[in-house]
Amino acid sequence: MRDENRIDIVLSEIGKIWHKFPDLRLGQLIGNVLEGPNLYYVEDDGLVNALRDMYNGEHEPISFDDDMYILDLIKENPEELGFVLSSKNYEEYLKTYETVGGTDKPALTEFVFEALKNYFGGEE
Repeated sequence: MRDENRIDIVLSEIGKIWHKFPDLRLGQLIGNVLEGPNLYYVEDDGLVNALRDMYNGEHEPISFDDDMYILDLIKENPEELGFVLSSKNYEEYLKTYETVGGTDKPALTEFVFEALKNYFGGEE
């Protein structure tokens, strides 16, 4: 079980940073330091460190490589992985998807496509 005392510590740290940038909404404050939907998998201390780095002069978003996120995407869309790997980009994926008789709405969003493509080696 996680230490409950961390909650006040983490909120205090986020509060200190947020007070320096009061015009930002909380989602903006946090979203500025993360690439992708990885917030779910970031440990509390990792988030606080990323916020400190970003708002103390480091202007690069933090990329959290998370195998669990990718594995979840594959579990949700196992039949799509082949299309992702054989497509050079999202537009090609859409064309392939339409060609094989996919529905009007593609199975993957561009964001999810890019996450899978980048994880497995990016563009050819």
